[in-house]
Amino acid sequence: MFNRAASVAAVAMLLSGCVTVDNKPVTDSAAKGLESKTLTSTAYVTPDFSAMTAGKASFGLFGAMAMIQAGNDIVSQNQIADPAIKINNDLAAMLVDSHHMHNVESHGTPTKSDKIPDLITNFPHADYLLDVKTLNWNFAYFPTNWSHYRVFYAARLRLIDEAHGTVVAETMCKAQPSSDDNPPTKDELLSNHAALLKQLLEKAANDCTKVLASQVLKV
Repeated sequence: MFNRAASVAAVAMLLSGCVTVDNKPVTDSAAKGLESKTLTSTAYVTPDFSAMTAGKASFGLFGAMAMIQAGNDIVSQNQIADPAIKINNDLAAMLVDSHHMHNVESHGTPTKSDKIPDLITNFPHADYLLDVKTLNWNFAYFPTNWSHYRVFYAARLRLIDEAHGTVVAETMCKAQPSSDDNPPTKDELLSNHAALLKQLLEKAANDCTKVLASQVLKV
């Protein structure tokens, strides 16, 4: 049991690291400042995905690394998109619609660094930078039911003023789109080119978009 707990903790650290996220909804005055301004978006290298299975959980840190390798293989083989891409696109469309912003196509290359100066350098030529980054995405077995799984997703949102290098709005979103009442098996998640896993991750993206739009960006 200790090894399994240690493995899950190791996965969490490997996936998200030590990330500090403030809860900072956009103020009314900052929202007014968005009117008719230009907007562009960040793009990240596809983050590590973890497939937390009970068999690998017996091997501690090595098991955690094996889970991440297995998860990354699932993402690659089934062409699973990072949910942050959909969240970013949907929120950008809402900001354009509600504040008459002008969406500027980003020509920056996908990055690993999320430091604000690096992001502004890589994604320039706009007044504001919409930054959505996946912090954690995985599926994991139930501790009391090793044959069934739940899907988890977490992302960070930042709206950055490029001219001043300041954060106008920031928060984290967490979503668990699978049902605990009728959780899927691993085979169900991955059958038909991981159709169910893709569906659940899309639901997580939609759930996060709704929360971030209404409670943080106020659009």
